[in-house]
Amino acid sequence: STEQTDTDTDTDTESEAPVSSKEEASSKPEASSKPTATSKPVSSKETVQEITSIDTAGLSGWKKAYAETINANSKYYNEYALVYINNDTIPELYMKPKKAKAGDMLCYFSNNKAVTFKLTQSGGGRYVEKGGVIYNEFELMANKTDTVIFKFDTTGFEKLFFGRFNNDKTNYLMCYELGLVATEKLQATTKQEYEDKVASFINLSKAKKFDAKTLSMSEIAKKLK
Repeated sequence: STEQTDTDTDTDTESEAPVSSKEEASSKPEASSKPTATSKPVSSKETVQEITSIDTAGLSGWKKAYAETINANSKYYNEYALVYINNDTIPELYMKPKKAKAGDMLCYFSNNKAVTFKLTQSGGGRYVEKGGVIYNEFELMANKTDTVIFKFDTTGFEKLFFGRFNNDKTNYLMCYELGLVATEKLQATTKQEYEDKVASFINLSKAKKFDAKTLSMSEIAKKLK
């Protein structure tokens, strides 16, 4: 009976023996540094596939007209926005050119077709939403800036103001009789009179830049659906 007790004791001791670190390591599957077949690379930004023209199938009215205008001018313009210049339910289309000197283009829907209107240079246009007025400021030369203000409604654009000043905010000129730019005569005026005249047509503190939030062709296509 003493032998049996010794045997039992030895067996118990073996079963409770700690597993060595080598044995523990070999008992676990080895971690692989290689990605599994199902693993996907994590991307911080989804890649957007850009289109080169808008599919007009299924579009009608102003949406189709704007899509066709975008397609026809895609060689020169690549940024877009839908804006509300006048006080109706149909937005106007703003198009920003690839080259600044090409000039911004505005497009509006009238008599069931798209009508385009080109501004001088790019990035200087502003408007008060549904205010019916456009402010366009652009650098004419290295030291001179021109200002043109247009009234806009469904019949088109009417010039309200034309002026010029030096970029150092001196030598203000203003046209008192509007006509074709080539025949308009600028006359000297004060900075205060110049700014007051501009303010009589548009509140620049509330004006938005046309190119503040532009969209790519793919993004504007989704807006036109």
